[in-house]
Amino acid sequence: IISLSMVMGLGLGVALAFLKEYYIGGVISASQLQNVLQAKVPVTVGEVDLAEFASPADAVVSAPLSVYAETFRKLRAAIDMSFDSSKTAEGQARGSALKRSANSGRVILVCSALQAEGKTTTAIALARTYAMSGARTLLIEADLRKPAIAGRLGIESKVGLLDYLVSAGADAIRQMEAAADPYSPLVVLTAGERSSAPTDQMINSVAFRNLLEIAIQNFDMVILDSPPLLPVVDTRYLARYADAVVQVVRYGSTTQGEVREAANQLQEMLPAGAQMFGVLSHEERAGRRYGYYGRYGGYYGQDES
Repeated sequence: IISLSMVMGLGLGVALAFLKEYYIGGVISASQLQNVLQAKVPVTVGEVDLAEFASPADAVVSAPLSVYAETFRKLRAAIDMSFDSSKTAEGQARGSALKRSANSGRVILVCSALQAEGKTTTAIALARTYAMSGARTLLIEADLRKPAIAGRLGIESKVGLLDYLVSAGADAIRQMEAAADPYSPLVVLTAGERSSAPTDQMINSVAFRNLLEIAIQNFDMVILDSPPLLPVVDTRYLARYADAVVQVVRYGSTTQGEVREAANQLQEMLPAGAQMFGVLSHEERAGRRYGYYGRYGGYYGQDES
């Protein structure tokens, strides 16, 4: 009986360890995230000391030689190389749901399975990185359920995306004003007031598609900050317009099952030729040194989304 109990206990321990490693547990490495997503994971994003910056994304501008800023330049490079490899003979992206010309810009969707994974911070940092590289860049806050970008950047648009989608007329698009990021050449279209009604049909509307088609004719890069995938359906509609998707996963927090489910939902909606990337955020790097780049630690905070 003792021997049998030991064997059964060992078997149960192995089974629980397997479930934790491959399904229940959180993601704690880039290689693990790559296996879960079945997609490239070009970078991991460490924690930033908020005693030095009001927001982690400010480090891209205020500390351009920091590891944080270099991380987003690496992410930008990986995305750019995927665009180069996905061009057709005519130089256009394959399978996009938008009408394009040879000089049309690209659409990058930044998303996450759940809230508080670092999605919005990643969208701002990536958009600033593109803008500072010389690309004409527009950041669109497509999270109409819980908008946060205006507050983080300290900007305000008189007519936001929600106002335009509710009115859906020519006058609305003429009245809609994009705001300038006070710290970079980035142009930002905020969501406006938080919606009190379901927004999936607004995102799925002809008006939103028309707006994106205007955007890609006037900008080199259009970054979409989206709602979390699992609680809200909006991001599934947004994925149809993406040339590349960045799925942000919080270190050790979101379960592998949730990450995998969100990735599967994205894959169902992505157009042919669109590339998917994973980013592991809030990675713990305590005590690790980075040569002349220095060290950084601390925490992002509880309001991250």
